[in-house]
Amino acid sequence: QIAQTVASMQFVIEKFPSQNRYFAFPFTADGVKQTTFDKLFSEIHISLSFGTAGLQNMAREKHIERIPMEKNHFPAKQIIKSEYSWYLFKQLIGRK
Repeated sequence: QIAQTVASMQFVIEKFPSQNRYFAFPFTADGVKQTTFDKLFSEIHISLSFGTAGLQNMAREKHIERIPMEKNHFPAKQIIKSEYSWYLFKQLIGRK
């Protein structure tokens, strides 16, 4: 994970120099260990990273999970309602 992220970020930095460095996991950051995040933020100096694991109770500094709106062809209102319902259900049964 780290080697692939470093290579990706080096390519982007070379092609698009900027003080801000953003990285979006191609699918989800669910399951990525905190030590990996720590290394990416300290060694590559990523400003902010994004994942697509939907609503979560877990907070990480400099990392945002988003609701993937492009995963199906439902209206945004229905996707958000579904994600929020799933989030509440997980809280009810004690998962994340």
